[in-house]
Amino acid sequence: MGVNRQRLSIKQGKLVFEGKEENNSQLEKKSQRRLLSSINLATELGYMIAIPVVGGAFLGSLLDKKFATSPKITLSLIFLGIIISIFNVYKILKDLK
Repeated sequence: MGVNRQRLSIKQGKLVFEGKEENNSQLEKKSQRRLLSSINLATELGYMIAIPVVGGAFLGSLLDKKFATSPKITLSLIFLGIIISIFNVYKILKDLK
């Protein structure tokens, strides 16, 4: 059996296999997919955390002004937003496994 040895090097900030040209393009496509997938996950997690908390704060402040219950509703809805955020992050991370 012959062993196919290729040389791995970094050129212009990119990981390059010297040997077959096909592997370079496949490696670049796979690397780009991973990068975009990671960016997508980070963005999704950011929105899943921020929207419930900010929404709870905004809605809570409106309701506090309407019912004159200064920080009570706002704090309650922020806490609810945090719980919802934790649940959403748990669901997303559970689906990754």
